[in-house]
Amino acid sequence: GGGNIKTSTNILIVNGNDDFEELVRHLYDRIRAYRNKADFGRAKYAPLVVIMEEGVYTGTGSLSGTGSVWSPSTGMFSIEEQADLTIIGRGDAVLKFGFNVKRSWNIIFRNLTFFDYYDDGINIGGTETHHVWVDHCTFGHPTTMPANKDHPDGGVDVKDGASYVTVSWCVFRNSWKTGLVGHSDSNESTDTGRLKTTFYMNHYVNTNSRHPRVRFGEVHVLNNFYEG
Repeated sequence: GGGNIKTSTNILIVNGNDDFEELVRHLYDRIRAYRNKADFGRAKYAPLVVIMEEGVYTGTGSLSGTGSVWSPSTGMFSIEEQADLTIIGRGDAVLKFGFNVKRSWNIIFRNLTFFDYYDDGINIGGTETHHVWVDHCTFGHPTTMPANKDHPDGGVDVKDGASYVTVSWCVFRNSWKTGLVGHSDSNESTDTGRLKTTFYMNHYVNTNSRHPRVRFGEVHVLNNFYEG
């Protein structure tokens, strides 16, 4: 994306949870912009940097007219059918919801903290999804393991034929499940030759399993630190 933070039209600043609806609607319009290869509504057909300012983001209730971009029942925010998107936290940006990346490419998540999300922190899926970078993010509660072993679910999951994913310099803490590559033993026809993923320089502290758990993927796991 690039550009000057004060003047660029390719930078969206989210000033806390009160701006959550604007973020949802902007990325909803961006689906149409990338589908039609032309500006649409709030969104330009161009790279976008979303800066999430310091604060706790809990999401909001149902947002009419935004399709499946926001699901309050699962607490998942979908990045759908778009590309060239960076979402970065400035300061301590804490998200109590997750992202679901599908049919999208050239996506970066950086400097975000995820905990008390219901489902996944970041779920990356679909054969049309590729080149996703998760960097310097934190997943899991700061002090205690969840009482429910199924929720939250995975920290970062890669599945259903997604590929070229890097998870680097992240912290996974106080979690039952941290990373899944390949979600099903019966998905071989879709996943074989895909699920190309790298886990590099991550810190796992007081985590139980999936460091990562791999089916069918082609995965590099290197220079990670496992503690407790």
